[in-house]
Amino acid sequence: ITTTPATTAPALLSVSPGTEAAAVVTFKGNPESSSSSWGYLRQEVNFTMPLSKVTVCLRFQVTSVPYSGVVPLFSYAHPECYSEFVLAIQWNTSELVVECCDFGVSARVVLEPPLSLLEWESLCMVLDLDDLTYTLGHRHHLTSGEISVVGGSTRLRGGGVAVVGRQQHQHDGGLSYAFHGSLTHLALLGSKLTPQAIYNFLIDCSQVVASPLVSMNTMRGLDDWEKHDIIVGITGLYTGHFCQKQESFIMLPSTHPREELDEVCKNLGGSLVRPRSAEESENLRQRFSKYVDQCTNSYGSWLWVDAYRRYNNKDDWSIMWNMVPRKDRDQCLSVSVSGNSWVDTPCDERLCAVCHAVSRPVFTLRMSCTLPNDRLYTFTYDLDGHPILISVHGISIVWDSNRWVIIKGSTILAIQNEVSNLDILPLGVTKWHFLTEEPDCPRETQLLLSVCGLDYFACGDGLTCVPWVARCDLSVNCVDGSDEESCQIKPVSTTSLAHIPPPPPHSEKTLPITMTLLAITLKKIDFPGSRMVTEIFVELGWQDPRVTFYNLRSGDNSLDNTPGLWRLAVGGALASTNFTVVRSFTTVTRSQDPPRGSLLTQNVQYSGRDNRLQVRALYMADFSCKFHMQYFPFHIQHCDLLLSFQDLSPTEVKLIHTEGSGHTHQPHSLGFTNTGYQIRLGVGVACLVGVLMVFWGCALGGYFPHSPHTTFLHVWFIFVFVFAFCIVLVIVATAWGVQGTARLPTSASRRLTMVYPEEGKRTPGRRGEGSYYERQEQLRREQASRPLVVRVNSVAILLLGLAGLSFLIWYITTALIQY
Repeated sequence: ITTTPATTAPALLSVSPGTEAAAVVTFKGNPESSSSSWGYLRQEVNFTMPLSKVTVCLRFQVTSVPYSGVVPLFSYAHPECYSEFVLAIQWNTSELVVECCDFGVSARVVLEPPLSLLEWESLCMVLDLDDLTYTLGHRHHLTSGEISVVGGSTRLRGGGVAVVGRQQHQHDGGLSYAFHGSLTHLALLGSKLTPQAIYNFLIDCSQVVASPLVSMNTMRGLDDWEKHDIIVGITGLYTGHFCQKQESFIMLPSTHPREELDEVCKNLGGSLVRPRSAEESENLRQRFSKYVDQCTNSYGSWLWVDAYRRYNNKDDWSIMWNMVPRKDRDQCLSVSVSGNSWVDTPCDERLCAVCHAVSRPVFTLRMSCTLPNDRLYTFTYDLDGHPILISVHGISIVWDSNRWVIIKGSTILAIQNEVSNLDILPLGVTKWHFLTEEPDCPRETQLLLSVCGLDYFACGDGLTCVPWVARCDLSVNCVDGSDEESCQIKPVSTTSLAHIPPPPPHSEKTLPITMTLLAITLKKIDFPGSRMVTEIFVELGWQDPRVTFYNLRSGDNSLDNTPGLWRLAVGGALASTNFTVVRSFTTVTRSQDPPRGSLLTQNVQYSGRDNRLQVRALYMADFSCKFHMQYFPFHIQHCDLLLSFQDLSPTEVKLIHTEGSGHTHQPHSLGFTNTGYQIRLGVGVACLVGVLMVFWGCALGGYFPHSPHTTFLHVWFIFVFVFAFCIVLVIVATAWGVQGTARLPTSASRRLTMVYPEEGKRTPGRRGEGSYYERQEQLRREQASRPLVVRVNSVAILLLGLAGLSFLIWYITTALIQY
């Protein structure tokens, strides 16, 4: 390998296998252990001219991540500043962080796709401090952007110290975060690498970057670095070895029909094994020889393969790859016990299966308590060829001769209860015994190891994955029905003060509460007692950010008999008003897409800030009503019903009246109207006829002799009063019909709304907009402009009364004179 001066363009050199091994430095320390055990490499950097163009290229493999999430790749410090250059990864957010020139220049770039544990990554970062731009090369992709400038210098100064394996914050000291993994092909350049050169470095692992400044490419190149702590492992690997994707072969537990397996292997990032020759089939049989006996079926085969045999209507068969089988014309294929042939096998047979993943698959560990802390595990093999699962924070699930154990470093955290002689991954729900004591972790507990990713609910078998939206949707998707278990909604409140209203939303000063009031039926009208009884439907809705819900279904979810929730109670504002609850139910309406569920509990959490609480209730309201006699026989009446909402004031809540369709209205008085002009007109006409009959009878009485005259007056008196009695019966029957249960007209229901208290006060005599007193004034204005039929009715009733009274006085006077 040769180097080029910093003033010329850097060169990409190819290192051929067999010529010289690449230097792979492995930092084996546990990032969560004492800092005294963290190893690193250190080198003095001797360039003197400040750099305006900077390129850093390297290849690395991360084996664990500290809980801080910071993975330092390369750092450089100058004697005159705190930190001159830092290249690190924020693992939790999958961001590459670059800081330069004593924090005067910085850039944060999201890495897409996110980094994977135990996978080799190639990366090049180019900074142009003149144009304030960057170019990033990662996984065959190039991205560019602008650099953020805080102030100060925009040049990288020479004469400092470079450190690999730790992050340094000051010259020759101040070490903090540690790198846990392997690293090679590191180079720091004082110039820009061209996009084509970056791309060549990413796709060809035999390419290295030559640099006179900082370089770590071959074993001989490590002579310039100081090695600190013995845990720094240095091995010579020929180029290309660490860039190859390590194939994984995962034996699934138990036996399965063929149709279940495609989706399972897809979740692991691969497919069923595809042996293309008898030799490859024999290699599979030898590799998994200890499983063959328990997997063999009556057809003499033991393992499914990713292929079908299809009849092509020409008396011959052909092998189909990557196809969906058709039961009427396809046969599934499996590997024979001898290992040198394939066997036609019905697709509903149960055989063992091995998934072939071209990259390291990731498993999720679910259920249990807070231990173990890590929930994502990457598949690999130990030195003896046994499967092993490793988390980013150094927790491992390993095979220990006859059972699986969970370890961290050299400490055993838990032991699987089941003993076996086969090292098949413990997928599904299994029982474990924890050796550590934690307040919320019982010694005996269950864990669920699954192939499902973070965006899926894992069924009890660990192989079937269901989207979170299907959790508790009243449709069973798991064979064991686990997706519909523990579906009772249990809201958790952050406060026990259920009598205190929720805080308002982000930008509101008061809590908005939507309200719908509907008069359903008139149950009773008590004329003597001046009271009315009516059914009123009330719907109230609000949001309570203090509450968290679990496993909500789409639409309404019942919350009846759930303590600890704040509910807005409805009652009459006056002492004479009696409110009785006929029925009431509380619901929460899911209005957001399901977020990711918790791997700890497999429950989906919904915030009360985004999902509305609703109370729907049917009340029987018995309230006093001041009947207006000028409206007799009460076909038109106006009654006010004042409602109370827990004596809340407008400084706490804001009531928004709706009619169930989202339309809001200005508040006005609560009332209903029931009209019957036809009946009123009929009664008025009857009264006028009665008046005419009275005067007609009196007039005719004068034309008869005394005796007939007296007889006629007696008969006519009885007839008139019988007629008047019939009119009274009509009026009573009409009133009785109104008293019976009757649907209100649509206009009546729509007029049922709310009177808001003024500033939360109910001081008699206060006259404000929308108040009770203004409503009374409105009623008086309506009476002054009542229609003609009401006036005719009133005049007719008055004339009938006067006529009847005059006739009675005249009759009595005449009788006294005659006798």
